[in-house]
Amino acid sequence: RNDKNLLDIHNEDYIVCLGSSPIEGGGMYYDDTFQQKLSKLADLEVYNMGVAGVSNLEQMNNLMNLLTNYNPPKVVVLFSVLPQLLSTESPLHPGKYVTVGPWVELFKEGMYKMRGKEWTDTAIDYLHTREKIGNHLYEQEIYFKAAENICKMLGVHLIVLDASPPDPMKDRIDSRNTDWVTVDAPYHRGGQEFLDQFSRSFFFDPSISIDEINNKARDLFHAGTWWHDKVAEEIHKII
Repeated sequence: RNDKNLLDIHNEDYIVCLGSSPIEGGGMYYDDTFQQKLSKLADLEVYNMGVAGVSNLEQMNNLMNLLTNYNPPKVVVLFSVLPQLLSTESPLHPGKYVTVGPWVELFKEGMYKMRGKEWTDTAIDYLHTREKIGNHLYEQEIYFKAAENICKMLGVHLIVLDASPPDPMKDRIDSRNTDWVTVDAPYHRGGQEFLDQFSRSFFFDPSISIDEINNKARDLFHAGTWWHDKVAEEIHKII
């Protein structure tokens, strides 16, 4: 979701944003994404490296690729992805990996049909086990500290964007070298109760357009327009 490729960015200052679907701007018109709003506020190119469904592992891989193979940006905005996320091999495509997160349990019946009951139940058990022993927090801390160190070495301003406070990483990151922006979003909260209410209220009302349904789903179940407005404003204050 960019006007330029990374290879087209040479000597000019720019900002890059990495993360999962809120960063990509799922359900958002291009001009309504916080990257485009921030670009106007800061008068800088803001490059969007958001990819729906990525975990911290893929986010870190993309950051390292950016910083080692391309002209480094002036500012990196790193998304504090929900730390439970992990990557695991797809049962349908050997050698291909998918991200597993809390939504697997939320949409369990659908996941059974897509990827099979055994794989889905194992993934859910693995998520809960990692959370109980804190392994997910250890991994996220390692990724964040590595990002902080390489950004400091290259003179890149690192900002961490958090959309699901309280974030367990906030007190573990060296605030002397990293700024933190928190703009809370619903972000998959509400579970089955939300889905049931949403279905009753919208899907069976012929007077409501598909655009209204999409907008309502995005605003309640994900990071909507209001969130992108606030994120652009808060990041601009820091830079």
